[in-house]
Amino acid sequence: MPKNTDTTVVINSISPRSRVPSKEVFGYHPYWMGTAWTNYNFNLISTLAYFSAEITPTGGISNLHGWPVASLINEAHAHGTKVVLCATLFSSASITTLLSSAENRQNLIDNLLAQVQAGNADGVNIDFESFPSSQRSNMVTFITDLTETFHSAIPGSQVTLAMPPIDW
Repeated sequence: MPKNTDTTVVINSISPRSRVPSKEVFGYHPYWMGTAWTNYNFNLISTLAYFSAEITPTGGISNLHGWPVASLINEAHAHGTKVVLCATLFSSASITTLLSSAENRQNLIDNLLAQVQAGNADGVNIDFESFPSSQRSNMVTFITDLTETFHSAIPGSQVTLAMPPIDW
């Protein structure tokens, strides 16, 4: 039977990443977690979404929940982590009102772009829950317009979706 021996393990401190990770690691920082981000290992996170900007049916933003958090954004960027603003709308009726109007869609695009630029962030994540299937075509139009606007105004920006795996 082998004897127990002491083993010394040396853990090197993690420095900012020197290369792009081979996998995308996308995480969320909910506003109610406050400064918990100071404990995140940003070297393991490709993109961090700040959750959330609450959207109105007319394309306004009703609550930014502290966005932009410059210290979070600066720390993430210092480690090569992108930061995006997560925009949320969780009512089927509100999503229908938003997406069925070209004016409302454009208002939201303009408002999100202004907030992302004000925060020196890297893009936007759309999180619509209770998504009505009747709005599929309007959603495609919205996401296409949103993506074109962001990519034109902020080259290299990210536009992502968090969609439920079921048809509401």
